[in-house]
Amino acid sequence: MASVECKLCGKEADLRLSHLVPKFIGKWLKDTSATGFLRDSRNINRRSQDILKEKWLCHDCEQLFSGWEKPFAEKIFKPYMDDSGARHNYDDWMAKFCASMSWRSLSYMSWDNDDEPVIKAHKQEWSDAESALRKFLLGESKTLGHYEQHVIPVEGVTEVSGGASARLVRYLMRSIHADLIASKSTRMIYTKIPGFVILGFVTVPYAAKMRSSRISLGSGYISPRRYFADVKLFNYINEKADEIGRSYGDMSAKQRELIETFIKENPEKALNSGSFKAFLQDHEISGDKAFSKAAPQG
Repeated sequence: MASVECKLCGKEADLRLSHLVPKFIGKWLKDTSATGFLRDSRNINRRSQDILKEKWLCHDCEQLFSGWEKPFAEKIFKPYMDDSGARHNYDDWMAKFCASMSWRSLSYMSWDNDDEPVIKAHKQEWSDAESALRKFLLGESKTLGHYEQHVIPVEGVTEVSGGASARLVRYLMRSIHADLIASKSTRMIYTKIPGFVILGFVTVPYAAKMRSSRISLGSGYISPRRYFADVKLFNYINEKADEIGRSYGDMSAKQRELIETFIKENPEKALNSGSFKAFLQDHEISGDKAFSKAAPQG
């Protein structure tokens, strides 16, 4: 097999097939779903057993990422999903994990997409951010500078001021999403995994207002507290929740029938699933608007 350049370290190597989002997240979504399968909103009629993978990283860089994913899974993700009201402590691996997620999202969204308006208009800023994240991940830099990493926990949402999407909780808790957000004054890398929104700052004029979500380079903790989110960010999240809801509305009759049959044959699994729990939370917030033609999400 011919060697190819690793996207992170740049060395020639036999690249590994790497998950763009940690494997444990896909497993959690499957294990807690109503049906035991995953679906991609871009191809809603196809069931999947795994999340997106690409040959990006060499063995050494893959091991680097794994070394940060493991403590995040064991000390933050799983304990938080069991008890979002508790305090969950982290060490210096947390900043590395978040930076690795932002780097992956930025690399994926800008990969062969030079003509996309959001990339073309701010190409140098995205390039500078990728370089800073890469150097931090490789240990070539001890700080992130102004490329702060922020985490907003979103499990347990029961009340939202303003017009919340009727699928907001299902989007926050049952989906994976990466994007680059750009406005006149703000640029950030957006990564949404179940229960958490990870933000990689590039240019954020209101950064000082978001101290509660900023991840320390050393030790810190995730806990219930007041988190600041700009209204434009909330509107963006709301729009994406609606978009994914519409994609599920486009599901074929055959796929709907498969889901309905599975649920009828496995009612206990469906009722105890994270999918149903997220639906109930949406119903608590939005009432009967939570009902739609869309099938269960995950």
